[in-house]
Amino acid sequence: MNSELVGQLHKCGEEGSQGRKDCQQITFPVDLLGTALELGKSTAWLYASPRLSMPNDEYIAISHVWSDGTGVGAKIPGTVNTCLFDFFASLGRRLGCKAVWWDALSLPQEDSARSKALNKMHWNYAHTKYTIVHDNYLVNFKWSDDGSPCLALVLSTWFTRGWTALELSMSNKVMVLFKDPKGGPTLFNDLDKDVLASGPVTVSRTHRFATCLIQRLRRPISNVADLLTILTPRRTSWVRDRTIIAGLLARVPNCNFKRGESLIVRDILIYVGKIPHTCLLHGRPTMYDIGGFSWCPAVLDDMPVDLSPRHERELWR
Repeated sequence: MNSELVGQLHKCGEEGSQGRKDCQQITFPVDLLGTALELGKSTAWLYASPRLSMPNDEYIAISHVWSDGTGVGAKIPGTVNTCLFDFFASLGRRLGCKAVWWDALSLPQEDSARSKALNKMHWNYAHTKYTIVHDNYLVNFKWSDDGSPCLALVLSTWFTRGWTALELSMSNKVMVLFKDPKGGPTLFNDLDKDVLASGPVTVSRTHRFATCLIQRLRRPISNVADLLTILTPRRTSWVRDRTIIAGLLARVPNCNFKRGESLIVRDILIYVGKIPHTCLLHGRPTMYDIGGFSWCPAVLDDMPVDLSPRHERELWR
């Protein structure tokens, strides 16, 4: 599914938004993004006016899936539904922030600048005050203290994407949006304090299992098996995207993501350095017939996940 073609979501009637289904549009001068990126300046937008924020302005970063309608859609670049922007802005104000980093507005459109921005996009989540997880399934899931929101998170569309896995791994403070069971404004709950299990003794096995899946994404990558465990289930992401995401997750320095996938895979393997023996037994065409990397498949997706008991113990530790 090409989620870039999904019509943009309306939040008319939500807290902080105004208007009806035909609410007005707001346009941002996205032509400024390329220059801001080159100068190392912020590409987050202030709520009060369509201006880029200053370096010291605290901002929220939206982690979402475009299939929910929170992307650009078929609109002119820089144009979004006023009610949707107002909704995100209201969340930021409640958290004491002045601006929002939202890829629908914060990524330049010109090809070379956009490619550069995508390679550095994850750092916007590392430097944000709060990452806000928005998923339509979760926004309509009633909050409860019984651990079910944690399970809902790992079953959500948001959890199936490679880019959101990278965003989560980079974020320090994560707030997840849920429905208020009392009918109030949308709730944002702290991932670490409210959603994840606090300990194996006081929670259900399901809650603990879901917690381990989420925590695994936030641990450093020390082995190629770690990358495969994270990315193999995320089949809703494009194959090339998963290769790029793997390089970013592994923090491969100065990796040129414009090259072919096999060259990116080589950089990842050389940098990470540790490869389970099971990855040698893939039964797929290799990069080369002889010489170095003649054992290696062309893409990470062709490597089997390490299911050895030792790796499983590390995974759920």
